[in-house]
Amino acid sequence: MNPYLYLHEDVYLNPGQADDYLPNLGSKWPFDPAHRFDLVGVFEQLRPFGQWPRAVNLWEVDWDRISHVFTEQFGATAPPETEHQDFAKWWLTSSGERWGGWDRFMRPGPGSPALRELTGPRRPCVVQQVVRLRHGALDDYLAWFGADVAAALEGAAWLPLLWLGALHDPRAIVYFAAESWHGLGELAQQLPVPDPQWHAAATTAALRPWSESAFLQSNA
Repeated sequence: MNPYLYLHEDVYLNPGQADDYLPNLGSKWPFDPAHRFDLVGVFEQLRPFGQWPRAVNLWEVDWDRISHVFTEQFGATAPPETEHQDFAKWWLTSSGERWGGWDRFMRPGPGSPALRELTGPRRPCVVQQVVRLRHGALDDYLAWFGADVAAALEGAAWLPLLWLGALHDPRAIVYFAAESWHGLGELAQQLPVPDPQWHAAATTAALRPWSESAFLQSNA
């Protein structure tokens, strides 16, 4: 059982800033390094697929690290922002690259691997689906994805990477990855159809990861 949580961030970028934002986000950690989150990947939304300019950040964490970082940043004993020079400098730089966004905490579905468990060749081509579901259907959807979708794509060019469920609403975020974009058109044809009673409605995006994203290194 994957014991981790995932922080998923949608970031609205300023035009032309993706090449600056991805390494800035991925290379800097302005808090205590002992509690650093593991950056599964920081991604740029590809223009032909969905709303852009946009970045997606996906972190693997646990409650201990979350509580330490939140306390350091927002706790009663946290230093004023003017004294937290590393964070203030990073935030100022990032503010010139982005204009907004929103975050979600996610839990792994049954069988969704932890970052350390990802194996095989590098798969830098990523498709993300945000799936809105009927209330009460999220657990069934995640179990179905881990069993039926994984089985349907066994041996295919495009394979499931992670499948996650939001902590506070009936939404799943699932990832597929491949070594190249060849065969992308076949992915939808290979996927099984979810139960109509779940009212699943998916929004699909194609993503380009920053080259130093952790999931690429674990697959190397």
